[in-house]
Amino acid sequence: MGVGEMKTPVEFLVEFSEPLLVIGGQAVRALGYARQTSDWDFMIAVANAVAVKRYIEAQGYKEVYRTSSFIKFQPEDKARGDLDVMTVDAPTFAKMAAGSLEVCIDGITVRVPAVGHLIALKLHAIKNNAYRELQDMTDIVELLRAHPDSVSDDELRATCERYGPAGFFERIQYFRRR
Repeated sequence: MGVGEMKTPVEFLVEFSEPLLVIGGQAVRALGYARQTSDWDFMIAVANAVAVKRYIEAQGYKEVYRTSSFIKFQPEDKARGDLDVMTVDAPTFAKMAAGSLEVCIDGITVRVPAVGHLIALKLHAIKNNAYRELQDMTDIVELLRAHPDSVSDDELRATCERYGPAGFFERIQYFRRR
């Protein structure tokens, strides 16, 4: 990296001392669906939220929005892209981390949730924000096409019923078979 070049979020967050998972569009991309995205989404255990906030802000980002489970950061240098951090309880993070996959993003080894867990995250996002349905439905269908043996129909149905809107399993199956 040359003098004055700023690290990307994936470059500096792999140096963070606490475990994290890459989620969202970058994880979908890393698992084989080449879609455009410039922001970065990460999952951490909520116990690490203060430390990760401090660390991200030291990298030239500013917190611009917060809910009980999300923190949105924007960079001082707009060319770097936004960074969203999802916080979950320790047991949820441990379960997701235990099933996670090692992948390479921009030449850097990171961990992403297993396909089934990533689908659950996408379904939860859709259920809580209907405007996300088109993009997240496409992500789910393309993940299932790229990894046809990763989630059985029974597992997918159960995940849809638990995390998604009513009738979503049938809609996924319709588009998945096209």
